[in-house]
Amino acid sequence: NLYMFCVNNLFLTLGEMEKLCILLLVDDTVYEAVEELRLVLATPKSSSQFGASVGSQNEALLKIKDTADKPIIRFTEAKFSISEPKEAGAVVTVRIPVVRVGDTSKVSVVRVHTKDGSAVSGVDYYPVSKDIEFKQGEKRHVVEVEVLFDGIRDMREAFTVHLKPDENMVAETQVTKAIVYIEESNSMADVTFPSLPNVMSLLHYDDVARKADNLYPPAGYPVICVTACDPKYPDYDKTGSICVSERINNTLTHYRWLISAPAGPSGVTSPMEEVDFETFFTSAKMITLDSVYFQAGSRVRCAARAVNSNGEEGLELSSPIVTISQEEGMCLPRKMGTVGAEPFSAKLHYTGTDDLKHPNLIKVTITMPHIDGMLPVISTRPLTNFDLTLSPDGTRVGNHRCSNLLDFSEVTTGHGFITASIQSPESIGESAPYQFSSSLRGNSTLRFYKNLNLEACLWEFRSYYHMSELLTDCGGAIGTNGQVCIAFVRNIFLNPM
Repeated sequence: NLYMFCVNNLFLTLGEMEKLCILLLVDDTVYEAVEELRLVLATPKSSSQFGASVGSQNEALLKIKDTADKPIIRFTEAKFSISEPKEAGAVVTVRIPVVRVGDTSKVSVVRVHTKDGSAVSGVDYYPVSKDIEFKQGEKRHVVEVEVLFDGIRDMREAFTVHLKPDENMVAETQVTKAIVYIEESNSMADVTFPSLPNVMSLLHYDDVARKADNLYPPAGYPVICVTACDPKYPDYDKTGSICVSERINNTLTHYRWLISAPAGPSGVTSPMEEVDFETFFTSAKMITLDSVYFQAGSRVRCAARAVNSNGEEGLELSSPIVTISQEEGMCLPRKMGTVGAEPFSAKLHYTGTDDLKHPNLIKVTITMPHIDGMLPVISTRPLTNFDLTLSPDGTRVGNHRCSNLLDFSEVTTGHGFITASIQSPESIGESAPYQFSSSLRGNSTLRFYKNLNLEACLWEFRSYYHMSELLTDCGGAIGTNGQVCIAFVRNIFLNPM
């Protein structure tokens, strides 16, 4: 598919030091790997009495890269928006194009599936999971997802659509995630907060008037969105009466959060983006935002929608942007802005008959240091695709049966790393402000963080397994010396959201 033409004879006249050999490359639409050819100088001739000769550099290697025809399958856009139907039984369809660019001469098959965010499949939309086949010459397919009327006044909801890699390993996949926003079509009630909400550290919730501290909340601790109808609002003595007259019920307020990455060395900031990723133990729709969603230097703001005593939603107000402190934190790294390998320990201990609560089991204890903005993940299975691994759907439960990725109700073995308890006995009486507040942080969040000693900046996860569970559920094996071999993959990663 590649044709070249080179001048057969290069004539150098008197005084000439250089001559061009012209190659003509013929383009096509077929993707080809890197190709090579050699240019060789040979059979020199000269009318001079001394003749001519070819020097030691008589060959040139030419590599041809075909980047333009590389087949790529992707969504045309990363975000889509559609209005919710206005009456029961009605559906609207969002059309999401999937295109293939580059070489289309071969067959590619990619899988497309939806994933819940704040929108729930079966309630807000019909889920989709299907294969798309790009036949020879095909460049475009359209995925259709039906959006439902749920009859509930919601804030904007969202779900995501994902592209899996090409099953035939022909095309590369890019822009593999698209967010679909479902806009509320119902008219909003004529109610709004009398002033903008404020974002501040949960550490300072009892003293929100400390303006200087509020501008830079310490890293490693949740932030809270304080509305003008919250009794802890700095000017509540002025706004409280307005909230009462407007019949605003602050306990029904809807929240959403927006964040951006820390500014670069030049001071350029990234745009604020909505946090639409839910994990199995955190939510981005609560009054607080867990510290796993941000890091030192991140910019954070909240948006709060007022709801009156009749349950009718009003207008949304956004808070001023605050920047997470890079100087103060709960468990700062040794060197700010860097993350290195930290020591950890993993121990296996046979309990025997003396342990009345866990007799004749294998006790697994894993301890590791904690750094602000980082999350520990422990599993006996390989850890890949953290968006999927941390999400609330069932894939996580099936793949990581011996891990700290399962809430206590999802554990299929006798015991798990996460238990029903929301506070360890060692932390009673020594906790930070609202550290174990279930109303502000949620029980699932507290169950996970029960394993963190915040004062010592140390995680400790414990679980108990029967020998048969280590072999069948955890992927253990019997060694040649008769001992059980089990590998726990330990991973700590920064800011996964």
